[in-house]
Amino acid sequence: MSNPINFAELKASGILPSPEGVALRIIRLCEQDNVSLAELARTIQADAGLVGRIIKIANIVDPNSKRRPVASVTTATLITIGINAIRQMTLAFSLISNRKNQKNGCEGFNYLEFWSQSTAMASAAMVIGGRISVAQLPELFTCGLIAEIGRLCLASACPTEYSKLLRQFADRSPEQLLQAESECFGMNRRDLTLEMMTDWGFPQLFIDCVFHHENPEHSRYAPDSRLSKLTHTLHLASLLGRICLATEPQRAEQLPAILHSAATLGLSPETTIDIANQTLQEWRTWGQLLGVETRERAPIQLPDRNEADIDSQKNASTEPAPDNTGKMRILVIDQDKALTFMLNKLFSAGGHTVYTAQSGSAGLDIALEQQPHIIITEWVFHDLDAATLCRTLRTIPGFDKSYFVVLTASDAEKTKTQARQAGIDAYIHKPFSPKVLSDILLAAQRKRTGESAGQPRRKAS
Repeated sequence: MSNPINFAELKASGILPSPEGVALRIIRLCEQDNVSLAELARTIQADAGLVGRIIKIANIVDPNSKRRPVASVTTATLITIGINAIRQMTLAFSLISNRKNQKNGCEGFNYLEFWSQSTAMASAAMVIGGRISVAQLPELFTCGLIAEIGRLCLASACPTEYSKLLRQFADRSPEQLLQAESECFGMNRRDLTLEMMTDWGFPQLFIDCVFHHENPEHSRYAPDSRLSKLTHTLHLASLLGRICLATEPQRAEQLPAILHSAATLGLSPETTIDIANQTLQEWRTWGQLLGVETRERAPIQLPDRNEADIDSQKNASTEPAPDNTGKMRILVIDQDKALTFMLNKLFSAGGHTVYTAQSGSAGLDIALEQQPHIIITEWVFHDLDAATLCRTLRTIPGFDKSYFVVLTASDAEKTKTQARQAGIDAYIHKPFSPKVLSDILLAAQRKRTGESAGQPRRKAS
């Protein structure tokens, strides 16, 4: 460990990014118990740049309102947005405004790209928040803007050492860099972000979710909890922030991870692409408002089937080796442990490799890792339904020939239509006879080998 970081000493040194001037006065006003909204509005009006940014936020908070668009900062505007949100946004905006005063002493750290990507992440968080009710949009925007502030702190506090570390770990994983930061400085970028947000008075809910957003699975939050949804929202926003700056080849590499992350929030591939393209638009708009460099980017699109086939052939060496003996990899996803145990026994007895999962998100993780030939799944889960799972995987190279089977007790025509539209191959009604399993194996084998006589969708007795 070179020079362990002491946050209290670092804060006192004046090196860390912090608000000043009008922004500092606004923050102190917001912290008063009986703040005068009229005085707060007058103070904000002294900063023309901040006025424009708050007006945009005010018009985003309630886009469906029949009232006139907000054109100035008034007490009504402050009430619409909320005092806490005003405080948080003023803090975040001031950090960007003061970026010109940040010394570019860390050669391995791209300061311009940092703020551009942070703006993209903030834009993505707010766009996602418009589809998923998990937090107020201004709060999501602010969290996205400062979620990676720990990186800037390391670059500011230890420019020489951090530059060496970034070069050394340029081709390593983010987790390896995180560990190296801890070993070198006694604190890593996540620790510093936590300390900064705590010092700035952010609610613990947002601090916790920002802390875990790089690896939501490590948070161990209950899948259907607000903490989990907010953490996954910020994770998806982070991935979308990166794709805004990515080249076309990098986009193709990053898209599967984005679709995977979105699926855990119940977002279909089509909705995710809409969110990505709306993020691109918001990123450019906010870039102009904040004076942050952005780039003109072509719309993001789902790969069509032909492109997926080509990519699949190119990446064949990285995928699980094909089995030409007729033995298949089978994934069973069902909350009924007795059923998964039975199917595991039956398929394993035939020499097939069987994987099991009790939730949609866990099944998605296994599918991406093992690329099963057959996926047998329950229709409804609390985290990820079968239709979303199928649509997500169908967009990823290698899954065009996977055979998807839905097991359900529902006989509703609407459910069958949804399954068919999602690209599911077979719809099996519970309870079913063992002969159905033979039909599934035969149909999946035909699909693998490209035979035209595939099994039709059927209802089993």
